[in-house]
Parts: sequence; structure tokens; C-alpha cells
Amino acid sequence: MPVINLREQRKSFLAGVEQTALWQGGAKVWAKPSSAPAYALWGGPGWFDASDGATVTQDAGFVSGLLNKRPGGGDLFRAGTADRLSLVANARNGRSAIRLVRDTGGRPRLAAVPTAPLSQVFQGDDRPYTAITVYMPNDTNTGYIWTASATISETTSQQIALIRRTATSSIRRQLAEGSANDVNFAGQAANAARIVAVQHTGTSISVWDNSTAKAVSGVTQNTGAFSTDLDFALFASRTLGPPGAYASVQCSLDFYEIVIENTARSDAEIVQAMQDLAAKWGITLS
Repeated sequence: MPVINLREQRKSFLAGVEQTALWQGGAKVWAKPSSAPAYALWGGPGWFDASDGATVTQDAGFVSGLLNKRPGGGDLFRAGTADRLSLVANARNGRSAIRLVRDTGGRPRLAAVPTAPLSQVFQGDDRPYTAITVYMPNDTNTGYIWTASATISETTSQQIALIRRTATSSIRRQLAEGSANDVNFAGQAANAARIVAVQHTGTSISVWDNSTAKAVSGVTQNTGAFSTDLDFALFASRTLGPPGAYASVQCSLDFYEIVIENTARSDAEIVQAMQDLAAKWGITLS
């Protein structure tokens, strides 16, 4: 009987999961199945995970950047007040989080440049996207969780954003001042971790909020073309005024993870991703 000589052919790091292929006589005969969640294998331009210490950069004890786990999509760099973003070990379910301490004057944030593929997801007309965010508000203030925004002039700004409020939260698609175009869903209590998924076809929106059932289903949310100056950011949004103006709106929060896709993922894919993220972060979905 011939002796089967199995040798390790390769090890690759894919989405934080080590995979090993075994070979015999130059042919692969068995492969260890990956335990990576399906969303880790999606091809969109944005995936940021505060629990992956290799992707969090720090300066003088404070978070200075967050590297994209999707190479080429664009990284996030700190702007605004420097000492309000900290990496907190064992923040939730044994995993680290980036903790934001509210500062409406300095508007601390992590932002990409407008030319990054991550920012370009939201630029133009009728652009579809999927955004799944895991976080926990730590106070009762209104705040931007994520945004794609631009200051157009002294009197106009554009925003696409997830806005957290304790009474009514919303997804904004504002093309010009005075037309916020918000689609609303339930408020978000302080100190309660949650997963919010947004599926936008370019003309209509669905939202899941800590549940496998939709909070918003196929509501029309359509406007004209958005500027190529929009940049993606966590925790703050640009507003009207001089270049670089940011809105004085912010809440304290723990940021865990976000996935950004440049397509409208299917309902089934989104629900599966939410379930995987819930298991990872110790969150119960209804």
C-alpha cells in the first residue's frame, strides 16, 4: 500500500482566518474548511474591525488610524481632537473596541479621502450600497455613526449618514440644505450594543436594526447625483460653511466593526452577516 505523504502546501491569512491546504503527489486532496463568516469574503471596499489589533494604529496612547481589511479600499485616519479616541481592551465579548468620547468642538473622527474607493461608493447618482455597523452608544446625545459627506458651499452640504438618536434614528440622504430626506426607524438607547444594516438599491432603502426582521422595507429614498467630494468617515459629518466645516453633533460610543459594500447585498446575505456579527460580539438579535 502506498504511503500517503501529506504536506502543508500553503498558509494564507484571509479575513483573519488561517486556512491550510493539504496535497498528495502534487494534487490537492483535502482542504480544511474555512471558519470565516461569509461577509469576510465579500468583495466591497470597506471592512474595519476594532478587535483586530493589527489594523489599529496609535499615537501617544490614542487611536490615530484604522486600516482597511479590504486592501486598496482606503484607510481611515484620525482628524479633529486627538485625545478622544482610545482602544479599549475586552470592551465586549472579550474583544477590543474603539471608544469615542464626545467633543462637539473638536469633532474627533476617523475619515477616508474622497478619492478612496470606500468614499466613492456614495458619490454619483443612484449608487447602491450596503453598510452593516456594530456599535454601542454610551450617552443619550444625537450622533453620526458613519457618514459620507461634503461641504459644497457656505450654504450647502451633502450627507449620506446613519444618525443615532434616542427617540428616532435615521438614514439620511441629503443632497442640499433643507432637504434632509431622512428615513426614520426606532430610537437607540444608551449602553445597548446594536447591529444596524442598511441596504440601498440607489433609489430605495431597507434597514435592519438589531433584528433579523426589517425595521424599514423598500422605502423610496432617491435624490440626484452626489458630489465627488464626499468622503467617508466615522463619528462626524461635514456641514455647510467654510471648507472643512463639521457639524457640532456627536455622541459618545464604542465602535466595534463596519462592513461597506458597493452593491445592495441580498436580504439573506445581510441577515446571515448580522447573525455572524451578533455571535462574534455577543449581541442578541430579535
